[in-house]
Amino acid sequence: MAGADKMSGGRASQAVQSVKGSVGRTMERMSWLTGRKEGTTATNENAKVEEEKKNAEALFNSSNASDNARAKNITRTSRGAKKAGFLAAAISTNNLSSTYKGADGKVDVAAIEKDLSYSKQFGGKNPRRDATKQVPTLAATDWPTVSKIKDEHPLWNNAQAQHEAVVRAVGKVPEDDLNKDLADALSPAEIRDAGARMTNRRKQAFQRSAYEATRQQRRAMPSTTIAERQARAETYRKERELRNLI
Repeated sequence: MAGADKMSGGRASQAVQSVKGSVGRTMERMSWLTGRKEGTTATNENAKVEEEKKNAEALFNSSNASDNARAKNITRTSRGAKKAGFLAAAISTNNLSSTYKGADGKVDVAAIEKDLSYSKQFGGKNPRRDATKQVPTLAATDWPTVSKIKDEHPLWNNAQAQHEAVVRAVGKVPEDDLNKDLADALSPAEIRDAGARMTNRRKQAFQRSAYEATRQQRRAMPSTTIAERQARAETYRKERELRNLI
């Protein structure tokens, strides 16, 4: 390099430094784009997520309804470490379904998927497994599981394998969580097929916690527009499957 510097008037060293700087800046941009963080930055992000989670759990566990509503709103609308921390808290306090439930009573699984994917870049424990216990429909996009099921059943298409993944996930839901929120996150067919594999005790727990509430919900639903009638009919099908569990 010294010889090259003599011949080029020092331009060779300058060129090398320029290339190193360019590579460094490119790596920084790639780190930002992929969400990968190294060393101290990752540690700081993890600490921020844990701090936000602790704050969010206090709101979710508050006896004040406005605190709970505020926590759900922040979970859905915030960004960065706050989003990751509040999402983790919604899961740890068993508020995931109710946080993402729309006015129609349906759980917005696509929004949960999006937020889980977004939150991964901020470190901390990956909460997807615990989230699936509360919203088993997430299992439909757990592609390693879906792929394994297709290997077990070579003639099945994706939809059949995804349905089976959800049904199996329901089997892992704790008995205390077999409730109305779970019913809201499932389709009538998923309730039927998951129920067929439950013990009588689990069937009774699910029916006791979800059937009457679903029936009352259906009765209160409007049925003026086509969309409203379709939503009411879907809720009735869930009600029927819950009634038929036992």
